[in-house]
Amino acid sequence: MPGARGPHLVVDAGIPFEGLLREDFYRVTWTEGPGWTRSALAHTDAICVRSTTRVDASLLEGTPVRMVATATSGTDHLDLDWLADRGIAVYAAPGSNAVAVAEYVWANLRALLPDLLTARPRIGIVGCGQVGQCVARRAALLGLDVRISDPPRALAEADFFDQPLDEVLNSDVVTLHVPLTRSGPFPTVNLLDAQRIAALAPGTVVINAARGGVLDEQALAAGISDHGLRAILDCWDGEPQINPQLLKRAEVATPHCAGHTLDAKQRGARFVTEALEAFFRPGLAPLAATPD
Repeated sequence: MPGARGPHLVVDAGIPFEGLLREDFYRVTWTEGPGWTRSALAHTDAICVRSTTRVDASLLEGTPVRMVATATSGTDHLDLDWLADRGIAVYAAPGSNAVAVAEYVWANLRALLPDLLTARPRIGIVGCGQVGQCVARRAALLGLDVRISDPPRALAEADFFDQPLDEVLNSDVVTLHVPLTRSGPFPTVNLLDAQRIAALAPGTVVINAARGGVLDEQALAAGISDHGLRAILDCWDGEPQINPQLLKRAEVATPHCAGHTLDAKQRGARFVTEALEAFFRPGLAPLAATPD
């Protein structure tokens, strides 16, 4: 059988790998939600997952899995510390959904602010990774005043212009594009806490297309009712059990779907394919496209 001696992969059937995976080299088992069990991974070299699969000791302890690839930009469904302790390689797909999320932000802003081009609101971008950069480029093309806060980038890049968070929050639109992190020098859990939300000017549009948990949802719901804040929300704390008050008060409420375009999923599949090739067949040309 062709590829019978190649690495064995267990792959989420929802990742659009069409034409990318070399099944003459890999032995591939396609699976869905109920198929992600420890016993199903007893003879597996690598797994390819989406954010719907929690990857930690309960799934991988005692298996021969030595590489985990996720077709998502976020990694909060992976127990990174445990994986690192076990020497299991981890690859993600940062930027694969960047264009999709940026287009979600601007499409909804255009609908919410019909006078966007004449009013020229100040745009505060919190987190300027690949998604934040896409949002910022589009704001610059529109000639808008852009303010950016990203302390980790400022620490890593001497020429990166980072503004204090509280200055960036003094904007007409505040859009969040940070990962959900709980440790390190710049944790983002509850980054927009009750105090910062209370300090936002009435009418400020708050956008969360990053991760649930990066803002205080009770405080935002109160700010909408009491201070005229406005909200475009795609990410929610405790998904799928979300805050019903905030759901009712947000002007745009979507089920964590901003990055779920076909283009974004195909980009994620290409990043994962590149990661597999780098791990099992190093030296081959990269496949992944750069977001624009």
